[in-house]
Amino acid sequence: MEESKFEKDDTLSSDELIKFMNEIEDEDSEYSESIKESIRKLQFQELMQDDLLPEEIMVDRAWGNTVRGERNEDGSFVRDENNRVVYNMKPVTYTDKKAEWDHAKACWDEARKRKKLELKRRKLEIQREALRSEVVGIYSKIDDKYKTFLIESLTSEYSNIMMRSEKYVNKRIEQLLKAYIPQTLKSCKTRYPEAFIENPGFMYVASKEYGEGKMLWVKPNLPYYFTQGTELQILRENEAKFLFNIDKSVLQFHYNRDMLAKREMHYAVMLKDIKTYYNLVQKNPFWYDIIINEIKRQADELF
Repeated sequence: MEESKFEKDDTLSSDELIKFMNEIEDEDSEYSESIKESIRKLQFQELMQDDLLPEEIMVDRAWGNTVRGERNEDGSFVRDENNRVVYNMKPVTYTDKKAEWDHAKACWDEARKRKKLELKRRKLEIQREALRSEVVGIYSKIDDKYKTFLIESLTSEYSNIMMRSEKYVNKRIEQLLKAYIPQTLKSCKTRYPEAFIENPGFMYVASKEYGEGKMLWVKPNLPYYFTQGTELQILRENEAKFLFNIDKSVLQFHYNRDMLAKREMHYAVMLKDIKTYYNLVQKNPFWYDIIINEIKRQADELF
């Protein structure tokens, strides 16, 4: 493969480079945490709907060593001549592991039991509210647009992850490629944006190792400076160490796109034979609540 002729713009000061690196680290951390939070929401949603077992969504810790305080026969900590607790590196045994799991499972079961009782109470409240609701008649037919809204609401976390992943990939690639555009050109684009042709975008191909070779069309907010199709080559040749998180994000985008399609189909099939609000509140009172709240919101906007 022919090597790219683009080189980094050397006009950045040390402070600017440090700021650039800090921004990358902060954005990586923020993106990672937001994705984890969305995944936790999806796991909980699936737990309450599909009755998963705790071990299906809890991540077990790897076997290894642990640092523990040494204890006397009476259970007190052993201390040295400076009255400091003596610590030992000990392997995690099967007994330790089983005790840890049993404790975690007991806590999980108790929390789940409390949550189910809370949901059961709320379920009865919604059913009673539905019978005397003045918003819609209980035997009224459900408009298809509200079924569509319900499906979108139930699958919104998958859509959110896709949007955040795509936004992250575009921004990160824009940051990396910007370093290869002369500072004078970047300054001119900032001052006279209408005078520049925008970068038309290119197909980013993730590595097989971290991104399973998945592809995503990216369109960084940059002037049309690079020969089209050479952007990926520039990144691989010069910024490979920064592509790991981009590859993972592309994979995350595709995984959630596939899951979105599956869950949309799943809910569409479940709603196919539900004709009235009475059918819906019997099937799932929480779904009824979602639609009623949307109808109320639309009504409030009219006044």
